[in-house]
Amino acid sequence: MHTSHSVLDRLLDETDTGLTIDTLSRAAQALSYRVGVELAAA
Repeated sequence: MHTSHSVLDRLLDETDTGLTIDTLSRAAQALSYRVGVELAAA
């Protein structure tokens, strides 16, 4: 993933609201997963 320990800590911090879809996608790819986003009417 070529990322620092501090970036990994932020990725795993469930209280961090600044996680981007790009970061999540790169982390998922590193683990052989993919990210899906679904929008649903309220």
